[in-house]
Amino acid sequence: MYRPPVDMLFEGRTFEEAKSTSCTQNLWLLVNLQSRTEFASHALNRDLWANDTVSEALMSSFVLWQVYDNTIEGKKISNFYKMDSAPPVVLVIDPVTGQKMGMWSGVIDAQSFVEDLSWFLEAGPHEHIASLIRNRYPEAEEDQTCSKSNNNDQVPVPSWGEEFEKKEDWSSSNNVEGPSWGEEFENVEETCSSSNNDDDDIVDPSSGPGEHWVELPDLTEEPKVDCDKSLVCSLSVRFPDGTRKQRRFLKSEPYLLLWSFCDSLLEESEINAFKLVHAIPGDSKTLDYRLYATFEESGLANSMISVLSK
Repeated sequence: MYRPPVDMLFEGRTFEEAKSTSCTQNLWLLVNLQSRTEFASHALNRDLWANDTVSEALMSSFVLWQVYDNTIEGKKISNFYKMDSAPPVVLVIDPVTGQKMGMWSGVIDAQSFVEDLSWFLEAGPHEHIASLIRNRYPEAEEDQTCSKSNNNDQVPVPSWGEEFEKKEDWSSSNNVEGPSWGEEFENVEETCSSSNNDDDDIVDPSSGPGEHWVELPDLTEEPKVDCDKSLVCSLSVRFPDGTRKQRRFLKSEPYLLLWSFCDSLLEESEINAFKLVHAIPGDSKTLDYRLYATFEESGLANSMISVLSK
């Protein structure tokens, strides 16, 4: 009824191929379990995968693999990850460990979906694993991470995937339960709040000349959705009240506009002084407004930013 997003889909036929490619390219694996008979599955192609903001997010950080529930591979996915929901179902899989990192089912709103994916735009699966190792084993050597191999740039795929291919009878012990990405992101923000308490990077545009006063540039017009995607980046900003806002910028624009954007949305609140934190699990950092760089030069394209109030 509505054609699949063939220009974005991984062309391999098996889960193992998709997982291996994702791990090698340091991209998260998105598995979309579809049904040929459910209208919601066809609508997903029309309303979600065809959305420009969604496709932009996917191209930078994900491998998208679509499989039907009545195929051998589809049944393997359903059994292994214990899917109780009828298709369509979308999973985020860590290709290094095979862990389920997130799941959506039924009708999926494009804007909410992009906001949910924002955490995964911060870092690839290799960096995620490395941060977990650093947190758990501070003295671990760098060569213990998946991102390094002995003789080349290929990343070895964990052996559990071979078991996935060979095992025919899936028992309840095979259920892979991943943590909610939201909980982990909340933990990241708590770390940001406690570890980034240096006042040097706080800005207070409303105070007038003084210790934290910064004259921010006027916020430019947001690029249109149909603008050349190679010229545009998208950022998701989380505010102190828990709300998230998505905003597009030209990659060539100064990244100080990010402060202007945040300030424009904080005008009606009681928050005047704030700082911005690039929230990456295990390696969060406070952004320096004194860095005169473009969005492209700053490396913030397609990132999740947290606003922390003083």
